[in-house]
Amino acid sequence: MVNSRALVRRINYYSARCAQEFSFLTGLDFSMPTFVMLIMTHRCNARCKHCHIWKNKASEELTSKDWFRILDELQGWLGPVFISITGGEPLLKENMILILRHAVELGLEVEFLSNGYIMDDATALDVVKTGVQGVQISFDGSTPDMHNFIRGRDDFFERTTSALQSLTKYRNEFNQNLKIVAKATIMSHNLDELAGIAKWAKDNNITGVKYQAIEQIYGQERDPDWYKNCDLWINDANKVMEVIDELVSMKYNGYPILNTVENLEFVKGYFAEPELYTREIHSHTYGNQKNRCKTWANTLMIYPNGDLRMCYQMSPFGNVKNGYIGTLWGKRTRCWKRPCKYFEQV
Repeated sequence: MVNSRALVRRINYYSARCAQEFSFLTGLDFSMPTFVMLIMTHRCNARCKHCHIWKNKASEELTSKDWFRILDELQGWLGPVFISITGGEPLLKENMILILRHAVELGLEVEFLSNGYIMDDATALDVVKTGVQGVQISFDGSTPDMHNFIRGRDDFFERTTSALQSLTKYRNEFNQNLKIVAKATIMSHNLDELAGIAKWAKDNNITGVKYQAIEQIYGQERDPDWYKNCDLWINDANKVMEVIDELVSMKYNGYPILNTVENLEFVKGYFAEPELYTREIHSHTYGNQKNRCKTWANTLMIYPNGDLRMCYQMSPFGNVKNGYIGTLWGKRTRCWKRPCKYFEQV
C-alpha cells in the first residue's frame, strides 16, 4: 500500500526542487526551502573535542509555544517539508517530545538528532512513539575510552549505546520504518575505530552509520586555516586512504554504511587538499561539486532565539518574532546575485 503522506511529501519536494533550479538558472527567486533545520537550544551536556557550542553563555530561547507556532507556519507555507531537529542537545529543551509529536502530526518529515546522553529507555520509547522518520545519535568511537574521550564524559559510551539499543528495541515494536543512524565524525583521534563503529552497527541491528569529515570546531570564529594547527585534523593522507578503502570494502560486504562510495572517496581528497573541498564538506554534498552554492535556495535555519539564516556563516535575515517566516524568506539577502564572501563562486 502506498503511504499517502509519503507520496505527498515526494511530490512537494520535487515541485520545490524544480522551483529552486529555475531560480538558480534565471537569478530570479521562486524558491522555497526543502531543508529546514530547527536548532532548539545551544545548551549541551557533552564536552566534545570538535564542538564548542557547550561553551556558549546562556541566551534567550524561544518557548515551546513559539516552536508549536513555527511548525504550524512551516507546514502552512512549505507543506510536508523535511525538518531536522537538533541542538546543542535538543532533549534539554522542555516539552521536546510534545514538539516532535506535533511536527509528525502536521505531516512533516522529521529527523531528530541527539547525543543520546539523557535518552534513557523511557525517553527512547517516547521518541519512537512520536512517529519521527529518523533519529541520529552521535557515535564517535567503537570503544568506551575513545567515545568518552571525544565526548568529554566518562560514561558517554554506555549511555550512547544504550540509547541506540533502546531505539532499536522499540522501533521493532512501534515504528518499523524508523531509521536509526549512528553519526561518526572522522578525525585524528578515532581514525582506527571507524570500521569498528560499522561493525557495532551491524551487530546491533541499527539502520546504519553516516560518516562525516571533521570541520572547523563549531562555535569558533571562522578561520580558513583552522586545520593547520588543530590536533583533530588528519595529516597522514595515506592513512586516511587505507581507512576509507576499508570502509568501502565493508560497504560492499554488507555492513550498514550509509555514505555512498563516491562520498567516501571524496573524503580522501579533503584530507589531502582541504582548500579545494571545504565548501562541499560544509554543505555535506560530498562528491557533488557545483560551481555555485545553492544554500540560498534550499536551506532555512531557525536558531534558538528565533533568528533566521540560510547559512550559519551569514548574519540573520530576520527573526520569527518579527513576522511570517515565508514573508521574511522573500526579503533575505540576495547573496546569489554577488560572489559569496565565504566560498568562491565561479
